[in-house]
Amino acid sequence: MSAQRFDHAVVLGGSLAGLLSARVLADHFARVTVLERDALEDAAHHRKGTPQAHHAHGLLVRGARCLAERFPGFADDVLAAGGRISDAGTGLRWLGPAGERVAGPIGAATFQLSRPALEALVRRRVAALPNVALHGAADVTGVRFDDRARRFAAVSLCDANGRAAEIAADLFVDARGRGSRIVEWLRAHQQEAPPETRIEIDLTYTTKIYRAPENARGLAVTVGGDRETRLGVLLRLEGGRWMATLGGYCGDAAPRDDAGFLAFARSLASPAFADAIEGLEPLEETCSFRTPASIRRHFERTAEPAAGLIALGDAACAFNPIFGQGMSSAALQAECLAETLGDARACADERRLVRSFYARASAAVDLPWQLAAGEDFRVPGVRGERPRAFLLQRRFADRLRIATTRDAEVAAAFTRVGHLLAPMRSLFAPRLLPRIWRASERRRVAREEAGIAGLSGGAAG
Repeated sequence: MSAQRFDHAVVLGGSLAGLLSARVLADHFARVTVLERDALEDAAHHRKGTPQAHHAHGLLVRGARCLAERFPGFADDVLAAGGRISDAGTGLRWLGPAGERVAGPIGAATFQLSRPALEALVRRRVAALPNVALHGAADVTGVRFDDRARRFAAVSLCDANGRAAEIAADLFVDARGRGSRIVEWLRAHQQEAPPETRIEIDLTYTTKIYRAPENARGLAVTVGGDRETRLGVLLRLEGGRWMATLGGYCGDAAPRDDAGFLAFARSLASPAFADAIEGLEPLEETCSFRTPASIRRHFERTAEPAAGLIALGDAACAFNPIFGQGMSSAALQAECLAETLGDARACADERRLVRSFYARASAAVDLPWQLAAGEDFRVPGVRGERPRAFLLQRRFADRLRIATTRDAEVAAAFTRVGHLLAPMRSLFAPRLLPRIWRASERRRVAREEAGIAGLSGGAAG
């Protein structure tokens, strides 16, 4: 393998993670082949391989910036497709048990449109690259491992007509999401499989699509408290549609019928969600989707990673989808792949390339994983390995959540972290800590005084 130019790369999976990988690989390989099990169309469409696409998706600012940098003029594509571009600090109302987060521009924008529409825009851009070939209805059935070279050398596949073939390449990128078989392939060829971190969330999404009212604005209602399992997201989509997604942890699921769906919405921490959809008529069939666990595969911890094959996106780290981190995390991992391929030292050896990529990718997913895990473990019934110092972090998070409803600067700082624009440690900056403390203390004192007043009033009565 040359540090300057490689010959052939194959991407397994034509979802966003695979498409972004192909875009990066096209800068370093003479040929890039994308193999997708589902049939591919030019227009936006739902695919069997992405059942989660029927539900709420968020693109964080870091993810939007990756798309804009890799595809010049992409913002114009979004607008032409009927999507919206909005400041991350004002585009969505955030409501929870502490109240509504203070809204205010943070000077960083993101895109708002459905997952199928976003994927179609990216697919169109990638398909236009002269050295990239996209193949739909191409089912990868296995791999060939070169025992002498200790590397993955080829994949076998079956096309829509049942014809079998084998494709060899210098590098394979597994971007097939939760359906990845990379661990199975590693074990089948006596290669070291990565250790895993699992958080058992048993989350169920239920989604209805409505016609969006005039000037409709998106909103998110977070889990109500330490004994609550329910949340909701309302997003404005292209075509004048409103996507209403209700989520329930630990087997708690919103009913699919209109009355049951509305009743579930009424049980959220804020009535705003139910108020927004009450009286609206659904435009499409109600959909449900279940995610049993968040899974992080620690490829960076393997002592001797096999060469020729890497996992990217959900194949490496599958997040709780409610936090909207999956697409942006995949984009960041694709950027890590670009950095690795551009590093001559990392590319000097096939095994070193794999190891270098996984080290970079692990660092990139640390922040979104910590953010998601911290929220997941607030819910009773969620099981798994809790982060170190979880209780201390939780106390700080409680105060932070309150402060975001009272202090615009704290709210902006928290929003920037949530959109992966700043590290977690930025919330402990000397200028912020006193503001977080003061704002949360005022809220605590106000609640205590309200409670005393209520007791006094009751006694007087």
